Amino acid sequence: MVGPGQPPAVPPADPADFFAHPANRRQRRYEILRAFHYERMTAKQVADRFGCSVAAVYSVARDFRKLAQPADFFFRPRRPPGRQPTAPLSDLQRKIIDLRKRNLSVPEIKAHLDAAGPRAPSERAISRILRQEGFVRLPRRTRAERAAASPAPLRAPESRPLPPGSSEHFQCEYAGGILCLLPWIRRYGIDQAIERAGYPGSSTLSSLQSVLSFLALKLSHVRRYSADDLWCMDRGMGLFAGLNVLPKTAWFSSYSDRTTRAMNQRLLAELSRIWTQRNLVGDSANLDFTTLPHWGNDDTLEKHWAATRGRALVSLSAALAQDPDSGLLLRSDSSIRRQSSPESVLEFLDFSHCGGLKLRFLVFDGRFTTYACLKRLDEEGILFVTARRRGRKLIRAAQQLPAEERRKVRVPVRNGTRVLEVAESRVPLRYYDGELRQIAILRGSRRPALLITNDFRSSLSSLLRRYARRWLVEKSISSQISFFHLNRLSSSMVIKVDFDLAITVLAYNLYRLLARELPPGYRDRTPQTLFESLLATGADIHLEKHRCTVSLKKKRNLPALLEALDTVSPKPVPWLGNRVLAFNGATRT
Repeated sequence: MVGPGQPPAVPPADPADFFAHPANRRQRRYEILRAFHYERMTAKQVADRFGCSVAAVYSVARDFRKLAQPADFFFRPRRPPGRQPTAPLSDLQRKIIDLRKRNLSVPEIKAHLDAAGPRAPSERAISRILRQEGFVRLPRRTRAERAAASPAPLRAPESRPLPPGSSEHFQCEYAGGILCLLPWIRRYGIDQAIERAGYPGSSTLSSLQSVLSFLALKLSHVRRYSADDLWCMDRGMGLFAGLNVLPKTAWFSSYSDRTTRAMNQRLLAELSRIWTQRNLVGDSANLDFTTLPHWGNDDTLEKHWAATRGRALVSLSAALAQDPDSGLLLRSDSSIRRQSSPESVLEFLDFSHCGGLKLRFLVFDGRFTTYACLKRLDEEGILFVTARRRGRKLIRAAQQLPAEERRKVRVPVRNGTRVLEVAESRVPLRYYDGELRQIAILRGSRRPALLITNDFRSSLSSLLRRYARRWLVEKSISSQISFFHLNRLSSSMVIKVDFDLAITVLAYNLYRLLARELPPGYRDRTPQTLFESLLATGADIHLEKHRCTVSLKKKRNLPALLEALDTVSPKPVPWLGNRVLAFNGATRT
C-alpha cells in the first residue's frame, strides 16, 4: 500500500536480480553468509561473486558466530505502534528537573549538586539531561529575578580539623594540584619553620593550619579573599591545611591583624637557614625594590615611582632578595620608607647573619642605596657590583674614550655568547673614601652603562655576567605581581601587606622547588605557567586510616608531575592525621 504523496514502488525487471545482486547492506550481508555457510562455497568464491575481499567474508562470518540472536543481524524487529515507553528517571535526574522548574541555571544547579555530596555530574551532563527532557535555555534575567528564583543560599560548613583515622571519599574541582606540593613541605621541613616562626593559633586551628590556609589560596591563584569565595566549598583546599574546608573570608582578614613583622622575619630567616643547610643557595644575592600600589585613599602611605605605570603612585615600597643560582627568594620587607630605603642593603646584611646565609657578593641597582652605604659594605668584607648614576659629564666622557682604551669582551648568555665593547678604569667617589673599579659598557649611539664594583680580581666577563643576572629578581617580581596579585593590596596596613608578602615568598619558593625536580624544559618556567600546565586540575581523594590517595585528573603534562613526585620519598603528614600521601592518575578528565 502506497501512502499519499509517495511514488509507487517499481518492481525489478527480473525478480531473480533482486537476490543475485543485493543492493541493501543487510541483504548483502545475508546473501554472503548464506552462500558461505549453507551453499558451502569457499571464501574466494563468495568474494568473487559479490565483489568483496576474502578478509571481509571471514570478518562477517566471525561476527555472525558470536551472535545470540542471529535474526537481529539481518532483520530489524518490528516496533509496536504508539509511543514507546521511556526509562524511569533516576533520583539525580528528578533533582535536576526539579531545580530547573525553579528557574535555576545550569551553573546554579551544578553548585547545589556539588554542595549535596560527591560524584556530582558536570555542567555538560546537566545540560544534556535538560535537553532530553525538553527544557530550553533560560532567557536573560535581571539580578533581582535571579535572586527571587534562587532558593536559600548555600552555606559552607564550618572549618574544623580532620578527625584522625576517618575514612571518606570526595572530589575537588581545582585544588588537586596544590596537594602535590605537600611532599616538598615535608621534605624540607617547611612546616617546622612555620611553627618556629611563632604565628598565632586558636582553639580550633593551630598556627601551622592557619598559615597553610593562606598558603593554599596563594598557590591556587586566588585573586583576593573576598573576590570569589568558591574556595570555601572545595574540600581539596581544606585538605591542604588539614581541614575539612578553609575558613571564611572574615577569618582571613582578622588573622592578619594578629601577625607582626617579627614573625614574618623569623619565618624568612628559618627558610633561609633551610636553603643554606640543603646547599640550595650560594654566596651571592640580587636585591631590588618593587612598588605595591594601593588603590584606596590613605594619607599614611607615601608615593613611590611605579615603572610599569610611568608615574608615582600611592603605594608601599618592598625590598626583595633572591639567590641568582636557584631563583629562591631569600627575604622580603614591605616596611620600607623613602628616608630609610638606602639602609635596606645593611638590613639585609643583618638578616643574612640571622638566617645563616654565607654572603660574599651583592648585586643591586644604582638607586638601591647610597655611596656611603657602599663604604659600609666594603668594611664588612662584602663585594658588590651596581650601576653608577650617570650625569651628562660622565656620559660625555665615556663616549669620548679613545679606541686604545676600549676592548671587546665575550659575555656568556642563555643562548650563547654576546660581544660587548667595554672600558675599564678606577674612579674615586664622594662619601666612599676610596677608589672603585668602573666598567663602562659602550653601546653605540645609546647612552653607555656605568658599573662600579669593589671586586678588583674577577674578570670583566664574570662581572658583566653577574650583573646581567640581576634581571632574574625583576623577572620574579613581575611574576609575583601577575600571578600572586601583589598589585591588589588587601589593606593599607603595612603589617597585613608584610604578612601577605611573606606568604607570597613562601609560595614562590615552593614553585621553584617543584621546578627543580621537573624535566629541563620546565625548570625556567614562571609560577603561572607551572600552575596552568601542571597544578590546575581536580582530583578524586580517598582518605583512609593511614593513607591519603590523590588521583589527579588526566592532563597532558601529568606524567612529568608524577615523575617528579616519585623523587620525593613519602613521609607521614602530621596535620593530615599522620597519613601518607600517594599520587596517581585518575581515569577521568
